[in-house]
Amino acid sequence: MEARRRSAALLRTRLTKLAPDRPIIVTGDFNCDEGSDPWTELLSGGMLKDSLREVQPEKTGNEGTFHGFTGKPGDARIDGILSTSHFTANESLIDRTNDNARFPSDHFPVTAVLQWSK
Repeated sequence: MEARRRSAALLRTRLTKLAPDRPIIVTGDFNCDEGSDPWTELLSGGMLKDSLREVQPEKTGNEGTFHGFTGKPGDARIDGILSTSHFTANESLIDRTNDNARFPSDHFPVTAVLQWSK
């Protein structure tokens, strides 16, 4: 967990130095829950915000994104879309689409519709 926290800190530091006033979108499998130290570290300082939390400020009961091709999500949302204040999330959700219980990935994708706001 310490390596993930330090990686999140490094990413945030690099983004701050390389593009302090530029629009940024970060997407990915963060391999940790949104309440974890790495996730908190990535969002600290206010440069990045979580699109799902912007649209749905409160956690709902079924937000797990990893399911291992079973369709049964775990408890943690470990995938996300983060952005700077240049964007406003108009929509964000976890896509559970499947074709007869066949899934395109072992994770449910998080999607977002972001609007340019600056």
